[in-house]
Amino acid sequence: MGTIENPFGIPVEFKFLHAKEHGLICPVVSGTELYVGGKIRRMPNASVAFGYSFEMLVLYAQSLGIGTVWLGGTMNRAAYEQAMKLDADEIMPCASPLGYPTKKMSLREGTMRKAI
Repeated sequence: MGTIENPFGIPVEFKFLHAKEHGLICPVVSGTELYVGGKIRRMPNASVAFGYSFEMLVLYAQSLGIGTVWLGGTMNRAAYEQAMKLDADEIMPCASPLGYPTKKMSLREGTMRKAI
C-alpha cells in the first residue's frame, strides 16, 4: 500500500489485510472483512512516528466516509503480525478495520462505551 510521511522521517509501511485470507478476527468489530495494518522498525521515536502516520491514514479514510477504529488490545495480535510479515526488528502497534459505519450503535458498542 505504501507509506505516509511523518515529522520524524521514519517510514511506516501500511498494508491492506483481508480477514478471510489471513484468519483475522476482532471480537469488538463486525461487518467488515478488510483491515489496514502498519509496521515500523524499532528505533527512537518509532511509536510516535507510527501514531502520527496511522492517524493521518485514519483521518483520510474518514474524510472519504470510511469508518475506522484503532485496534490494539482486542485483536488477535499474532494473526495480524503474521499477516503483516513482521520482522524481529519491527513493531505493529495497531490495525484498523475499514468499512462503512452503521447509523445506529449496536448493543455491544453501547455496552462497551458505558463500561469505558
